[in-house]
Amino acid sequence: MVHGWMRRFRDWLPDLDQRVWILAGGRLLSQVGIGFTLFYAPIFFVDRVGLTATQVGLGIGSGSLSGMIARFLGGSMADSPRWGRRFTLLLSALVSAAADGILVATHNFPTFILGNLLMGFGIGLYWPATEAMVGGGLSENAISWLFTGHVALAALCQLSIARALKPLPLPRALMISACLWGLSFCLTWQAGIAATGALGWALMALGVMALAMAAYTPIASSLVAVLAPEALRGVYLSINSMCWAIGYFMGPPLGGWALDQSRAIANSFWLALALSVALGLGGLRLLDQRLDRAATEHSS
Repeated sequence: MVHGWMRRFRDWLPDLDQRVWILAGGRLLSQVGIGFTLFYAPIFFVDRVGLTATQVGLGIGSGSLSGMIARFLGGSMADSPRWGRRFTLLLSALVSAAADGILVATHNFPTFILGNLLMGFGIGLYWPATEAMVGGGLSENAISWLFTGHVALAALCQLSIARALKPLPLPRALMISACLWGLSFCLTWQAGIAATGALGWALMALGVMALAMAAYTPIASSLVAVLAPEALRGVYLSINSMCWAIGYFMGPPLGGWALDQSRAIANSFWLALALSVALGLGGLRLLDQRLDRAATEHSS
């Protein structure tokens, strides 16, 4: 019975090259590490090291400064015949390991900043190279499946969501993801103001966030990979990943500042985030219209 279930599960998974699954496993480990950092760092460095929430936010956000530079550098290196994508990934791993060593020894704010700058640089090198590697030479359908499966813990969820959203144009599928993000922000706000049942609201918020991420990641990356010319795929994906870098630069300092303010301001911060989703929806609507016009002109 177990073997039959496993066989059906393998048949249900997309038929991809073994190297693709190895890269997906690497991205799993990367995402697990990032998840631990984002959730654990504010607790550890505030309670144990003695930094303020604002300092922790500034430190985590500072990694995006070096990450912005590294994303452009990583995209160019990934497209370069001299360096290539494999070397760029190895360099990313070495830089990230050095950053981990510094963060382990952190005892003050300057050391915390240094560790995050190195970590941001390593992550910045990683994303364009790995996305260019998995995107090169694959069909549009294979690219979509590939980016769907990069986080193994969420693989079942992402595969199901990808199949459900597949009939939709990519920008409209991203609009669904944006709405889920907005809903999760509202649920987090509710968890903060609820007199009872705060844990339940928080669990629902995190669950909706997981769905939003599962809907966003494969669609956004595959859209850029499909639209990018092969010779410039690394550069295109590095620009795409800049969205994350800018968000990580702005978000942690703002979030840390909000946590250091009154409870009312900290709770209202989540409503402001929910309202910001409207800007994303507007941009995606314009993109959808532009792609529709381009498709119409191409067919005629």
